[in-house]
Amino acid sequence: MDNTTIRGRPLFSTIKSHYPTFHAAEKKVADYILEHGDDVTKITVSELAERSQVSDATVVRFCQKIGYKGFYQMKIALAQDVVHPMSEFQPSVAQDKIDESIQNIFRLTIQNLRETAYAIQSENVHQCVQLLNHCHNLYLFAAGNSCPIAADAAYKFTKLGIPTVHSLTPEMQVSSAHLMTDRDVALAISHSGGSKQVLICLKIAKERGAKTICITNFIKSPIGKISDYHITTSAHDSVFYDEITRICEMAVIDTLFFFLADVRRDDFLERFKRTELMLSDYKF
Repeated sequence: MDNTTIRGRPLFSTIKSHYPTFHAAEKKVADYILEHGDDVTKITVSELAERSQVSDATVVRFCQKIGYKGFYQMKIALAQDVVHPMSEFQPSVAQDKIDESIQNIFRLTIQNLRETAYAIQSENVHQCVQLLNHCHNLYLFAAGNSCPIAADAAYKFTKLGIPTVHSLTPEMQVSSAHLMTDRDVALAISHSGGSKQVLICLKIAKERGAKTICITNFIKSPIGKISDYHITTSAHDSVFYDEITRICEMAVIDTLFFFLADVRRDDFLERFKRTELMLSDYKF
């Protein structure tokens, strides 16, 4: 069965109709989704696996058995079942209340940043800064909406004198991961922590002996599980509208940048002067 046979049919109905065909572990996943559907739209595959007391692979098999390519595709369908897309859209925006809407948007952004600041563990940041400061090369891995964050990180860390490798194409990211050594560091950025592309690159990096750091929005996720160091943001979002949360990942990159700039202060200031002088011809 493919997704076209499911469209227009409530996911809960699909799960119930397939229930007799599920194995015992798959029934645990089905039971949890049926009882906590709204919660499932806000968690990762690893969190659902833990709450259902099964493996990540079982959750994926369950999703495929009811016609979806994977957990994320099933979660989108589930969200359409349990909520209307706009009902979870925060901040509240109304075309006839522009001033109020602007305040709502900034209020949510500030809340996300504040909660992320409280959630970040200082020792974790310190260890990541030390790793980045002494690495031979820094490799950045990201997919989808996280790619602009990785590009911004590449620009910032390069200004600090850290040789940084980043590509927007999945094939190049995988190829570059194979070039890593035990002197390098891989930094992965994935809001969900469940990007297959990024996970593949991190696995390759670990096989090559490199240290791995990840930035995600979930404490439990496939990418978080295999990373040596995990920095977690704390942004409120929904399946349909998560773009606003990217500012938290950007804030984490800025945090690492400023600590590194302090560690490399003398070299950074001299490098910054040279760079600005060279780029001055491009400015009015």
